[in-house]
Amino acid sequence: MKISRMLLISIVAVGLTYCVGAQRTVMLNHFPEYGNVKKDAWEKRVDMIFLADMKKSYSSMREASEELVSAGWYYYYQKDIEHAMFRFNQGWLCDSTYSWSYWGFAVVEATKGKFESSKHYFKKSHSFGNEHPSFFRDWSEMFLALRSQTDSVKYAIKADSVVNFGLAVDSLNGGLNIKKAWALYYLGEYKQAETSYEKAVNADSSLLDKELNKLIQFSLNND
Repeated sequence: MKISRMLLISIVAVGLTYCVGAQRTVMLNHFPEYGNVKKDAWEKRVDMIFLADMKKSYSSMREASEELVSAGWYYYYQKDIEHAMFRFNQGWLCDSTYSWSYWGFAVVEATKGKFESSKHYFKKSHSFGNEHPSFFRDWSEMFLALRSQTDSVKYAIKADSVVNFGLAVDSLNGGLNIKKAWALYYLGEYKQAETSYEKAVNADSSLLDKELNKLIQFSLNND
């Protein structure tokens, strides 16, 4: 990203934050798609200025969206989820058909524990053609979190189903196989869970999970 572009985006972003903050009790930037609320005349004008600047700075609105969403992922992995959501919203505003903005919404909402909203945005991202292996990994992780929270087997089944979509794209993906191992463990398929766990570790040694391996081995020995 060119420095001039980042400065431009930052200046407009700050302006949008304060404008929306002055108009709303709750900042719309913290909600996916700006909360899907009807914007007032001032907010629409701010959007218009922002989009005009993006059109001048990028060859297409898809390119602008991709760069803004990329910035969103950067902030997400820096654990600044509010700034991440802000960037995902900007990316969505530039191109509402770009699937990765919805992926970003889904992950941030899951991080906040807003699982119903997260499920909605994972589905929406998929409907716009997202087939990235890491997307399916994150989607399955959300269902596994729900399984842990509710102790409901249906979420393990859903996690396994989502993982299978990803494995059809990349069968050796370590991140997918470790989620597969957890899902199969919860489903009582211990031998298959062991196989998936071994695939995950063989693909990426950093995925070594002593807790999961211990649970699988204990279950195999007592099955």
